[in-house]
Amino acid sequence: MKTIVFAFAAVFAIVNAACNRVDVNVANGAEFQQAIGTAQPGWNIILAKGEYSVWKEFEMRSDGTADCPIIITCQNPGDAVLVSPLYLFGADHVRVSNIVSSAPNFELSFELEEVTDVVIENIRVTNCQEDGFFFEESKDVTIRNCTFDNIAGYAIVFDDMHQSTIEHCVFGDKIGYYDGDCAIWVRSGSSSNKIYDNSFATSSSDISSWISIGYECEQCTGNEIARNVFRSPDGRTMKDGIQCMSGNNNIFKENNMVFNATGYGFHVMESKQIICASNKVEGCQFTDGTIDQSC
Repeated sequence: MKTIVFAFAAVFAIVNAACNRVDVNVANGAEFQQAIGTAQPGWNIILAKGEYSVWKEFEMRSDGTADCPIIITCQNPGDAVLVSPLYLFGADHVRVSNIVSSAPNFELSFELEEVTDVVIENIRVTNCQEDGFFFEESKDVTIRNCTFDNIAGYAIVFDDMHQSTIEHCVFGDKIGYYDGDCAIWVRSGSSSNKIYDNSFATSSSDISSWISIGYECEQCTGNEIARNVFRSPDGRTMKDGIQCMSGNNNIFKENNMVFNATGYGFHVMESKQIICASNKVEGCQFTDGTIDQSC
């Protein structure tokens, strides 16, 4: 493995079809933007400890490959803080891990658009003026082992997302406290996504539900929400646990909800969903839909 400390003139000959890994060390916002702007398959872009900012957002359009993704990471998890948003546009086969995403002066903290095969892992998303992750028109995206707290809007927006996963994440304190009515908002035809094994323990916020499949989501189908744990530690009363305003044949199974609500654990409205008997709901009515005893 080669290591370079930002001398780009000699870098391009190092990476080849055999996917030799190359460490690219960066120490400030300008170096990070240059690295992601010119990255090649096989690069490990390693952020040093500190805060990273540019005048607008960090923009990446470089592709890795399936066998040789581009990696963005920090040697010591949490040492590097992005205070400008990270924007991946058409940047396929990318891995991002071990950083803090905090953009208090911007609408979004992290945005993906038109990407395939991206993994976001072990990221803390905090101190967001509006939304945390806004991901759209993409597929095969994995969000894993991330933590969300102190977010004024939505923690995650899935807009026209497909075959993607949110798993083993923690949705903690103060989400949607100013401009967001749920932690995860699924919308615009998102299909065949999985939301698995996450923990929702939001307190002191104004969200009305933890997960919402929106009104404009008529084509949202085949999404699976399973084995999540929902708690309201401060005893706050919410409207619903999960709201399904449209879409059909989304499946909800083995979720565990303990909270007070004026509505339902699973509020399906006029939509047609698969609400399994394996879900457990305490503190409110189970559902206004049909309970499927087979799952």
